[in-house]
Amino acid sequence: MKKQLSNRDEQILLLLKKFDFMTRDQLSRYFNLGKKRNKNRVLHNLSSIYHPFGMVTKRFITSTI
Repeated sequence: MKKQLSNRDEQILLLLKKFDFMTRDQLSRYFNLGKKRNKNRVLHNLSSIYHPFGMVTKRFITSTI
């Protein structure tokens, strides 16, 4: 069963598609993600979606934590 994406998650994916690469801080400022723990949760939840398409690697996520 596929997880339903929130509107914010869809917008993050569309922005990543448009710019190819954005840092966690850039995404946080654009989407007002709040504290570090929430930023990490949002990116972790999206990693299974955009990782298979080569948009981001696990190394990117862990290096930005």
